[in-house]
Amino acid sequence: MENNTPAGLRDNYLKDFDRAARSLPIERRAALRSSVVEHLDDALAESADARDMLSAIAGLGEPDALVREESQSSISPRRSGRARHIILVAVAVLAIIWAVLGLAAIVWALTDGPLWTLAAGIVLVVSGAVLTTLCLRGVGARRGSSKR
Repeated sequence: MENNTPAGLRDNYLKDFDRAARSLPIERRAALRSSVVEHLDDALAESADARDMLSAIAGLGEPDALVREESQSSISPRRSGRARHIILVAVAVLAIIWAVLGLAAIVWALTDGPLWTLAAGIVLVVSGAVLTTLCLRGVGARRGSSKR
C-alpha cells in the first residue's frame, strides 16, 4: 500500500534508493544516501505538501539513474584528471614547437624573406607563448589540487 503523505513519499523513495544503491561501495552509498536524505528532509521541513515532496523527488531523479551517475563519477575523477594533465603537457609541448617555428619565421623575414613572414612569426611566437603559459598554469593547478 502506497503512502502518499510527504513522509511516506520520502520513505518510499529511500527504499527504492537503498535497493538501487546495493552495488555502490559502502562509503559511497552512505555519503550519497546522506545527501539524498538531507535534500528530502529539507523539502519536508519546508512544506507538508505531497506535491512539494514529489517535486523534490523529481529533482533528484530516479534512484537507478542517481546511483548509475554516482558509480560513473566515482571512477572518472582520477582518470580524467590524469588524462587532463597529459593533454595539457602535450599541448604545451606543441605550443613551444609553434613558438619556435614563429622564431624561425622571424629570422627568415629578417634575412631577405617576405615581409609577411615577420608578422606571421610574431603571431606564432605570441600565441605559442600564451598557450604554453595557460597549459602550464593548468598543470600547476592540477598538481596543487592533488596535494590537498
